[in-house]
Amino acid sequence: MALKTVTNNNVTVSSINSEKGIIYGVVYRPELVDSYNETFTAEEVEKMAHNFMSKSDLRFSIDISHNEIPIAAYPVESFIARAGDPEYQEGDWVLAVKVEDERVIEMFKQGVLSGFSYQAMLFKEEVTKQVEVTRFEIFYTERTLDHTHIVVLLYDQNGEFIGGITNPVKGHYHTSINPSHVMIEGNHGHRINRNAI
Repeated sequence: MALKTVTNNNVTVSSINSEKGIIYGVVYRPELVDSYNETFTAEEVEKMAHNFMSKSDLRFSIDISHNEIPIAAYPVESFIARAGDPEYQEGDWVLAVKVEDERVIEMFKQGVLSGFSYQAMLFKEEVTKQVEVTRFEIFYTERTLDHTHIVVLLYDQNGEFIGGITNPVKGHYHTSINPSHVMIEGNHGHRINRNAI
């Protein structure tokens, strides 16, 4: 499990309890396209959550951006959100992580880190899914390095976010898997400025 950077985010951290040093957030949301352009069913997400919690020593299971260098952090809660949960969508794998390094807590507060990212060896199964786009939004990204992008965000008939893409700038573009950030391309990513256009 990794604390992931602000630009590689399928679902962001929902809250931080600074007094207790606990970060709460969704690790994985069923049927949401992830950074590898893949999705998992609710059943598969539940299996991932249970498998993760079955490890014998979770104190060495958290790193930053999958660098495989454990930090002073460990899970204290893990659950699959049920229908009617006021904070999470049904099927979300929700995790609470106790972080004993104040520098890491500050990285979340400053937006340098923004969520959880699950790492595993998997067998892929290609599936074609047809989605009707019924609404789109256009924004600018916030400036990173020396440039910004225009980003188009797409929504389905239920109002669910289904993906996004930026225009090419300086020989690259970014995709988006949530309506607040775009993916890292090269060595950087961008937040989406939802008030820009």
